[in-house]
Amino acid sequence: MIVSTYAQPTIPKEKIPSNIPADTKKLLEQLYSEEIDEREEAIRALGEAHVREVLPFLLSILNDGPHYCTRRSAILQGTAWVDTTSELCAQAILKIADEQTFELLLGMLKDKDEGARCNAAKLLGEIGDARAIDLLLNALQDENSWVRESVVEALGKIKDPRVTDILIPVLKDGKDSYVFENAAIALVKTGDPRATDVLLDLLKQSDCARQDAAAGALGQIKEPRVVDALIAALNDKNSISAEHVWFALKEITKKDFGLDQKKWQEWWNANRVTVQH
Repeated sequence: MIVSTYAQPTIPKEKIPSNIPADTKKLLEQLYSEEIDEREEAIRALGEAHVREVLPFLLSILNDGPHYCTRRSAILQGTAWVDTTSELCAQAILKIADEQTFELLLGMLKDKDEGARCNAAKLLGEIGDARAIDLLLNALQDENSWVRESVVEALGKIKDPRVTDILIPVLKDGKDSYVFENAAIALVKTGDPRATDVLLDLLKQSDCARQDAAAGALGQIKEPRVVDALIAALNDKNSISAEHVWFALKEITKKDFGLDQKKWQEWWNANRVTVQH
């Protein structure tokens, strides 16, 4: 038995509505259990119940537990992090997702807690409703870099032509290297034909963070001109940037010649036609 009071609803138990089905009420009460296994069982069941009255309770659990920002920080520090409760909660919320969910998440983008803002952005991205774009655009000015990272990731999941025009300035003028990475990947996900040209231009810049972000994203684009540019970039004297280029080349070609530009060029000259869109 795993006992914990972490990641429970922050809404008092007595606030559970009395006018909901008895089985739903029982599941909501189970969210206050000290046993993690019992709480997670209830979260799964509530996601399948599709009862909108449970949304505030699930959202409060998500924001009470280890949020995305904390998980990302742990990863950067090389610490393993598994937060099943929060992940299950997010999945349950998305299963129930309706207009009320959407409005609640928009409100959470302005929450005083950075974790709530991170979670709201990520869930809005998963929902993919273009009506969230304007508020996400405002959230790009958030003082917390983790929130900005989540916002950029969310924008990349929303299929709307405006997203490209938002992401390009983020890449050119942003100040946070993790935002660059997410913005570059998000730009590729838009499918906008301008993405390749923008990333190739960034690859030529002297700013290492932008170069690295561009190289990582270009690894998802199978175009001959991208391979040409990546091989040329192996001449870069910055070893870290060269490694990003190397990883991108491996991703596109499924070959590995390390940082040896000559071997890459020889292989490419003989196999250029094998890489297509």
